[in-house]
Amino acid sequence: MPFKTEIPFKAGDKYLVLENVRVRLAKWPLTKKDYYLFAIGFLSSKPFQQRVGSVTLGYDVAYIWVGTSATLEIVPKSQVLTLSLNASELRTGLGQRGVYDARHKAVAICVLIPFTKGPLDIAKVIEYIDLSKAIFTYKKRAELPVKSLKLLVFITEGCPSCYILKRHLKKWYESHAIEVRLVNEKTKSVLIEVVKLVFNETEVKLPLTIIFRDNEVKGIIQGPHSDYLWLKIGTMLPREGIITINMKRDIRVLAEKSLIKRIVNIVSSLKS
Repeated sequence: MPFKTEIPFKAGDKYLVLENVRVRLAKWPLTKKDYYLFAIGFLSSKPFQQRVGSVTLGYDVAYIWVGTSATLEIVPKSQVLTLSLNASELRTGLGQRGVYDARHKAVAICVLIPFTKGPLDIAKVIEYIDLSKAIFTYKKRAELPVKSLKLLVFITEGCPSCYILKRHLKKWYESHAIEVRLVNEKTKSVLIEVVKLVFNETEVKLPLTIIFRDNEVKGIIQGPHSDYLWLKIGTMLPREGIITINMKRDIRVLAEKSLIKRIVNIVSSLKS
């Protein structure tokens, strides 16, 4: 879907945003787990050069992933998705997002199908993309998670997911906002009580992160997920209640006051 003219990814301190992009998936419900459906974003007039060790890599597309894996940016909850393509949040290389210079201009909307599919398979994934109500604008990069957030992260040694989470958090949070603890027998028994109440489970799945805002419990999250989620989590926290996200990235907000009180009382024993 080419544009009539090249559009700069950045204008001063603002980034290109295309809002209200509607995508209808060809099949619903989605049955496969940990599945990369497609990537969507902007084709660039110049590649994004990135040096990794002694190798220079070039990327032509700034994109986000859509699929059922909890590590992706967009996990569909219905057959029709309404997306906002914000250039400041798009992947522009390994481990980087929103890195542009004056040479980089968007020339088209681009959809990428994983290498396990051929180019003719796109119709099996996407029924249509509707741009009839899409709007181009420029916005400043979203603020990083507010300074009042504190994250208490429980991990275990030799845990790949725990390593991934620590790497994500270092991107967006200052070191004093993150406290990482190894799970021992005492903390494990407390965490079991937490996951019973929050996720209706009896097994503690690590990593497990408890988020505090102004010293108040605001989130309980299982798993590493994507760096994108940790970038956005500050804007997802409810004013009232506790947001919970499990390994599958199912999101709930707990609002029952008696339940929240029980959770807070249990969590308070972990803060010391």
